[in-house]
Amino acid sequence: GDTNHTGNSNTANFTINPLAVTLSGSRPYDGTATASHTILSITNKVGTDNVSLTAGSATLAGKNAGSEAITDASGLTLGGTAAGNYTLTGATGSVTIGQVGSTVTVTWTDGTSTTYDGNTHGATASWASTGTDGEGASLPVTYVGISGTTYGPTSTPPTNAGHYQASA
Repeated sequence: GDTNHTGNSNTANFTINPLAVTLSGSRPYDGTATASHTILSITNKVGTDNVSLTAGSATLAGKNAGSEAITDASGLTLGGTAAGNYTLTGATGSVTIGQVGSTVTVTWTDGTSTTYDGNTHGATASWASTGTDGEGASLPVTYVGISGTTYGPTSTPPTNAGHYQASA
């Protein structure tokens, strides 16, 4: 107050809401639609805040190689002295999933040499991932004659004497 007014006071409440984190990361393809806290990082920290992901995993929109959006970060845990200033609710971000290699194996059913007997002699082929996804499958085989043998290309295994190559 002053000489013309009586004294008074007032208060106003306000809230500083935690910042929803933005996440990013990269990993090789592993066949899952999750991203572990060990490959994710918080990209929108304020200054040098001590905040990190300490446990759990996030759910991704998909599992294939390329960029996959993070659709649910509730499985993660925040740690660090500034963790209270951040929230996983409404977290956004993406994970870049890189391709992994594969190995193709072609095996002649009768070994590398056999004797003409009027029957077809073919090969089997398959591919296997070199990553941790455990994926693989059989493949179709194509046969061609080599070293002067005329044959194919065809998917029919050879019968006649000659030199052949099987590929997949």
